[in-house]
Amino acid sequence: MLLDTFCIGLNPLDRLKVKYGKGKALQGHRPHLSKDDSFLAVYEQFGWHVPFTGGLVVARGYIQGLASRAKAFMSYAYSPIWMFSVVHELHFVDGQRTESFDCSSAMETLRHRIEAEPDLDKHGVHLALVNTFRKPYSDLQW
Repeated sequence: MLLDTFCIGLNPLDRLKVKYGKGKALQGHRPHLSKDDSFLAVYEQFGWHVPFTGGLVVARGYIQGLASRAKAFMSYAYSPIWMFSVVHELHFVDGQRTESFDCSSAMETLRHRIEAEPDLDKHGVHLALVNTFRKPYSDLQW
């Protein structure tokens, strides 16, 4: 796994530090504010090899219209993984990707289920996600 760009969420004070060029440097790299989200610091051109072993769930394509339904499921400032249109599960051994699974259609099915079953609770969503992903992800927002 090669880390080229790294984004991290910011609190208001740290946002100001990054905005004025005082953000914390990582290995000599200073961050800048994301063009898409002014509360994200972006570090670029790292080129770091990461000998990671485990799984990652990655997503893109946030679906705006789901925010009202998601409030029943989400913690402050976190978006559940099913609120993204493209979701992949990636497995790594010593930084080398060994498997990749496209979970986008499973997330679409879950979104339809959430719409059709207004009484579906966090436990029901959690079970659906546990059955979708091949590895356990305790920090994944449901």
